[in-house]
Amino acid sequence: KGVVAEIPFTDLRAAIAHAFEHPREGVGLPSFPFAPISTFFCEARLGVDLDAVAPLSVIGMISPRPIFLIDDLEDDLFPSDSVELLFEAAREPKELWPIPARHGQGWETAPEEYERRVLAFWRRTFGIVEREL
Repeated sequence: KGVVAEIPFTDLRAAIAHAFEHPREGVGLPSFPFAPISTFFCEARLGVDLDAVAPLSVIGMISPRPIFLIDDLEDDLFPSDSVELLFEAAREPKELWPIPARHGQGWETAPEEYERRVLAFWRRTFGIVEREL
């Protein structure tokens, strides 16, 4: 029915390479040779072509289902423009919420607003009318 994604990546192979190079939240090792070695073993172990895990190439096909993207503005794990690129590629209906949080820390940064926004998105998506108690 809809998609909620906090700090999604545009493609997995690039996200892995970026994570190796960023010590604050990533691995802190040189991308080469560690990213190619890691992706090789991931593909072998999981039996998945990591080039096929590329949300940017398919996000436009999600419409007419609504998309709610949460951009953790202080994220160092994925490239800083990932969420913006995905938002631009998505078609309506779409919503973007930038939040001053580190990678995956949106709820921890603003739990009440996070819950309010995500629940409001799902209520709109499923047509749920909130009743007063």
